[in-house]
Amino acid sequence: MLSNQFKFQYSVGAVANGIKTDMFTFFLLFFYSRVIGLDPLLASLAIGAALIVDSITDPLMGTISDRTNTKLGRRHPYMLVSFIPVSIFYILLFTPKPDWDITQNQLFWWMFVCASFTRIGMTLFEVPHRSFGAEITKDYVERTKLFSWREMFAWVAGISNAFLAYNIFFRSTPEYPYGQLNPESYFPLALTGAIFMVLSLLYSSITTTNKIENLSKWTEAVTLKQIIKELKIA
Repeated sequence: MLSNQFKFQYSVGAVANGIKTDMFTFFLLFFYSRVIGLDPLLASLAIGAALIVDSITDPLMGTISDRTNTKLGRRHPYMLVSFIPVSIFYILLFTPKPDWDITQNQLFWWMFVCASFTRIGMTLFEVPHRSFGAEITKDYVERTKLFSWREMFAWVAGISNAFLAYNIFFRSTPEYPYGQLNPESYFPLALTGAIFMVLSLLYSSITTTNKIENLSKWTEAVTLKQIIKELKIA
């Protein structure tokens, strides 16, 4: 049976994706199209293109992680480094200002690249993390409880991020009665979110390393043909 302590340590990792999902779902398009001035069509295309990248990297990460053999196991090597691209590109994504001397096409590529690498960074954590949770116990009930904890943490993180955004960062000012239109609000919001994301990713990754030895290892030879075959199936 999994202890509540482990469930907490594991589930804290979902906080990062909860924050990212909230920002990407409710604020990203608005920020670029209404606040920064990117054409809504280009902003939508950037979001859609980043999702396509995500749909490719998710199964690729699963295949690579399954076939990894290190002292840190199959999952933790990727989980432990995921905070680097996540934090950097998440902050950069919300850095632009309306007065930047930048073309629409350049802003599109900025949005696309930063959104894509934020998603890729999150993939480095999310895919191995979910696989780790599925492997840690063979008991269906325990696994269900573990993932219930995980989803609860993600949901609470998303709600908390929205609460902070509207009640602290998007407060109205004489210049911006509608606080969400204030371009100066987004960078501190993103920076705050990035701090919590880094803490959650590192805490969950580090505190669960003591379970690595309990997991199975990949014993077959890794071939490019095998990887491509599995990607086609995915």
